[in-house]
This record gives sequence, C-alpha cells and structure tokens, in this order.
Amino acid sequence: MVYVAVDIGRMRCVTCVIYQDGSILDTDSYPNMSFDASHYARQTVERYGECKAVVESTGSVWMKTYEEFESNGVEVKLANLVKTRAIAEARAKTDKVDSKILAHLLRADLIAECYVPSRDVRLPRALLSHRVNITREQTRIKNRIHSLLGKYDFECEYDDIFGAHGMHWLHALQLNGNDHEILQSLLRQLEFLQDEEEKANSTIAKDAFRRVP
Repeated sequence: MVYVAVDIGRMRCVTCVIYQDGSILDTDSYPNMSFDASHYARQTVERYGECKAVVESTGSVWMKTYEEFESNGVEVKLANLVKTRAIAEARAKTDKVDSKILAHLLRADLIAECYVPSRDVRLPRALLSHRVNITREQTRIKNRIHSLLGKYDFECEYDDIFGAHGMHWLHALQLNGNDHEILQSLLRQLEFLQDEEEKANSTIAKDAFRRVP
C-alpha cells in the first residue's frame, strides 16, 4: 500500500507518494487537467499497485483530480483543508499543508474528510445548486429594483410587481436621467434569469422523471 497526496493548485497539482513506513517514493506535478490527472492516477496504480489518495478541497478545482483518481480505482479522500491544517499545525508546527504533510496525515489516518456524494448524486446536485444560484441572483436584482423605485412615489396596482402584469408596468415607467436606463438594464437581467430558471426547472423535472423506477 502506498499513500498519494495531491496539493491542488488552479494550474498545477503537486504530488507526493510515500510508503507505509513513511519514506518518500516520489514527488511530481501535473497540469490541473482531467487528462493529466487520469494519466497520473493510472501510472501510479501501474507502478505501485494498491493506493490510497487524498486531495485538498480547494474551491471546485479538486474535482477533476478526485473524479479521475476514482475512475482509475484509487480510493480517494477529500480533505477538509481548515480542519486538516489544524491537525498539521499540531503535529508539524506549520501553517502550510503541502503534499508531503498531507501524505503523512493520510498514512496516519488523520485526514479530516469532507463528505463527497457518489457521482450519480453529484451531477443532479450540481444542477440543483445552479438553480439555487439563479434564484439568489433574481432576489439580488429584485432588491436593487425596489431600492431604485424607493426614490420615487410610484404605486403599483398589482400584487406581484414581478409577475407578468407587474413587469409590463415596470417597463412602462419613466424614471429620471440614468435611473431609467438602470431600471431597464435590471429588468433585462431579471427576464434573462427567469428564462434560465424555467430551463433549469425543465431539466430537473426531466432528470427526476428518468430516475423514477
């Protein structure tokens, strides 16, 4: 059994492979691209046999390495960087968790893991997360529109100012100076996001229907 640690960078990944006794077998790096991660994982398995690996949970750039290692039969853990750093500081007195330290923590079973759902769950979850972000962006723009209209004495007769009739009313408003262009820009952004929300909802519904046994 060998232990592989990957220090994830946006452009490159730095690796360290250690043996069960803690001796370093190899250090390397590869571009943070799916092909290169797959090639490294496959080459490592061919060279050393059974492997365990750990990667950092840095933004979303860890996912390519994690998935390619997983696809090549490597048991891989996703390290919670904050908690793992705390463990590393206690043991190694350093504020940097690099690939060598990660490898030794993995060998000692001291990795603070992040939960990673299965690939079948990750894909629909990503779409749901996208749908949530669309909703948040709509809320942000609606709040800006309310703030802009607060400068004026307009009264809307419709209960839902962002419904079909309300949007028509908003488009027809005449605001002073640059406020008019700002409102129209915000309305265009909102309409775009509303269209994207409908598309996301449709895709989610189709995906859910396919999963029904």
